[in-house]
Amino acid sequence: MTLNKKIFQSSFVLWLLYVLSLCFIGTIIRLIFFIELSPINLTLSQNFSDIFNAFVRGFRFDLSAISYITLLLMPFIFYKKTKPFILNTGLKIHSFFILFWITISVFDIVFFSFYTDRLNLIAFGLLDDSTTALAKTFWKNYPVFKIITLIFSLGFIAYLLNHSLIKKNQNFILNGSYKIKLFLVFVLIILARGTLSLFPLGPDYAVISSIPFINHLSFGSAHALLRAAKLRSAQSRIGANIWDSNLNEFGYSESVIERENKAFEDYFGRKILSKSRYDLMKSVTPLQSNDHLKNVVLIVVESWGNFGFQQNKNFDLLGKMKNHFEQDFLNLNFLSNTPGTAGSLSCILAGIPQRAISPFLTESLYLNTSLSTSPALIYKKQGYETHFVYGGNPGWRDINKYAKIQGFDFVEGEIEIRQTLLAHQLNTAGQHDWGIYDEDLYKYIQIKLNEKSKIKKMYVVMTTTNHPPFELPLTYDQPKVAKDVLIENYDLKSRVIDPILAQKRFKTFRYSSDRLADFINEIKSGPLKKNTLLAVTADHSSWLINFDANERFTKDSVPFYIFVPEDIRKNLKLKQKKFRDQFGSHMDIWPTLYYLSLNQTEFESFGTNMFDTKILYSLNNSRLIVSKNEGVFVHDAHKSSYFTNNQNLFDLTNTKNKTHEQLDLKYKSLMGSLDSYLNYSKKSQGN
Repeated sequence: MTLNKKIFQSSFVLWLLYVLSLCFIGTIIRLIFFIELSPINLTLSQNFSDIFNAFVRGFRFDLSAISYITLLLMPFIFYKKTKPFILNTGLKIHSFFILFWITISVFDIVFFSFYTDRLNLIAFGLLDDSTTALAKTFWKNYPVFKIITLIFSLGFIAYLLNHSLIKKNQNFILNGSYKIKLFLVFVLIILARGTLSLFPLGPDYAVISSIPFINHLSFGSAHALLRAAKLRSAQSRIGANIWDSNLNEFGYSESVIERENKAFEDYFGRKILSKSRYDLMKSVTPLQSNDHLKNVVLIVVESWGNFGFQQNKNFDLLGKMKNHFEQDFLNLNFLSNTPGTAGSLSCILAGIPQRAISPFLTESLYLNTSLSTSPALIYKKQGYETHFVYGGNPGWRDINKYAKIQGFDFVEGEIEIRQTLLAHQLNTAGQHDWGIYDEDLYKYIQIKLNEKSKIKKMYVVMTTTNHPPFELPLTYDQPKVAKDVLIENYDLKSRVIDPILAQKRFKTFRYSSDRLADFINEIKSGPLKKNTLLAVTADHSSWLINFDANERFTKDSVPFYIFVPEDIRKNLKLKQKKFRDQFGSHMDIWPTLYYLSLNQTEFESFGTNMFDTKILYSLNNSRLIVSKNEGVFVHDAHKSSYFTNNQNLFDLTNTKNKTHEQLDLKYKSLMGSLDSYLNYSKKSQGN
């Protein structure tokens, strides 16, 4: 090939043509993926738009991957005096990565055909299995020769492209101007990032449809592998890939006789009388008359922590929720599972707390493990239809997949919400970087709850508005509310790090409170008042100020609010003060709701009903556990710090009392028991 055009034009076009041509190899692989694995009911005639968009989005993922790979070649062609053997070395490295990309893309088809998911942590888990067994399984179940032929055929096409466009013109490329090469690097960086928007191209962008397969089709294999590699690396750094890390960390090492049994007995405070230690997790709800109850709803409000409920006569973040807090059941001695949305939400969906040494469940080896503690499974057994609704893209951090694994019948996000509101001819408030505004999410839930149906429904709902960059809809009366949340009137304004950002946070926090209150008002003012059990918590706190190290409990505390229909409230003789004075954590949400909504139903849980007579405790994955007057920070099996004040962990004491010892043992044994339970669940399902 001879190039006689102007250097800038032809050199740039040459590289662009090469990169785009390689991307079409990815399109071929995606077409094979679609032909081989698409559901029967997914047809071009009915779903052309979604399928077309998936291929376009997939092309962008491939373009991003190829651009990254091509950037690796740039140092070898940048300098005009580069030696031929150095350039050839660079071309070989580049070709290797292209062939690797083709190989993992083809392997991704095989992987999906078995696991119904793109490359994830399981792919690395396979490396730990017997190589011989894997080879035999692969040989028996897949057309090995066709797969190898496909890889080498596509690899040969890539070789021809490299040879005709790059190799033949290497002298021309080396002699190109530095301006052209710098511009090329700049363009490749933009293409590698994949987008000019706030967030780079990533897994979230793959969710473009309410049809799961379409979202899988649109994703890129290289990005899927990179995501799995990052999670694998994070696990390795903290030892989380070892199933018994918490058992070992907190004193139940292999030297302890029947260590898993001991952990369970220490946590539940009872001897194992049956064949299985996991029977200690079982409880039964009382006999009661609640058959008229149709809906159980748990709302998880983004960043709606207790510290945001600061009020004085001139400053009010709570807004309209104040009345509901006074009328219904509210507990503020309550800790979130983790300081992150994905961690807390995945634990809520699974019905268990987060372990101290572990990645979040959606990012762990237990991603595909269904748990008997799942609230969806427990409610489904009692005839409930189960829903998980996310006020944004449910593909974020694989939350949609995890909810399905845990037994939720329906996983709904911003696409379904907008479609439903449009079908009901309702105006929407718009959207922000993380999804839809809370008011539209609540409109959707209200529509669903008011549907005429004999089927009982359980909802877990996650909002997204109260999150950076703290955008608010035009429909919200910001000027009026702004007067209530002026930072000048904030009692702790001297501890605010960024006043401008804090002012935005105040407004958004107040918006979330007001819109939640509006939704609860709608529940209470109509027929849903008699048949709907509604609970609210937050995924984590709001972190409005720069907290001190001794404010661990204050920093991480979130509310647990419950609206209980009047007849259930009377029948169970529920007392506000008893609930208010208890201590609890996310793991106690479901046992409490089971107690209020299910009739003589057996369930498994590590948590406790917060209407119980005994005083409970609050804990989270930061190794903190507190009760009414004491606090313990568990360092490891041999060391803990003991405090005489649960709110401000500053009053360190060298004299531990009986409660300190009980809390210390509770935390250590719970972490060990969770290791045992998760490993057992995974093994029993063969994954």
